[in-house]
Amino acid sequence: MKLERLELTYTIEYLPTETGEKVPWVWVGVERFTCQGATGGVGKVQAGLVSKVMEASGIVRKAFTGIVEGFREQHPRDHLMVASNLREAVIPTAQKLTRLLIPEGLGAEILEAEAPLVIEFRVDPVLNQVPWELLFLGQDFLCFTHATGRLVMSHTAHPVTPRRSHQGVLRGAFIVDPCPIGKDRLEDVLVQDAKQVLSRWGRG
Repeated sequence: MKLERLELTYTIEYLPTETGEKVPWVWVGVERFTCQGATGGVGKVQAGLVSKVMEASGIVRKAFTGIVEGFREQHPRDHLMVASNLREAVIPTAQKLTRLLIPEGLGAEILEAEAPLVIEFRVDPVLNQVPWELLFLGQDFLCFTHATGRLVMSHTAHPVTPRRSHQGVLRGAFIVDPCPIGKDRLEDVLVQDAKQVLSRWGRG
């Protein structure tokens, strides 16, 4: 089975402590896909405490901002110096956040993939402040080694009425992180996603 795509759904659930107090934890649901479609291998595992995730997220954001400003002050004309040092400086805090959001087994599965994956993060709105783009797994940031995207799940979303065929052509935009999956493979993924959108909305 050659894994090609992962859908990671991050939700928040409350679990009781020894004192009976309920505290929020982050859970991640995992659905796996190959070129033939879903594998049926759907799982759900516990990640980190919400409080720990938010604390780590704040540290990563503060570190990222502080490092950028600091390097720019020291090297105002050397943008390459800023970029090269920024990566190395932010890695330790990014790794700590990653351990809270990517359970060990899931991390191993991503690292052992035969080729770069398409990874879609489906995120509870409470976790919007998490810098998902800075997750670091293995030897690099996750968005540099795999095609990653984020879908925010809103608790207040309004239902959308599909367009009727006489209302004109439906147009859409896709935003994709650059990654080494190859142009042809990337186009296949986008075409598949576009067909799914059109099947829900109808063709204009």
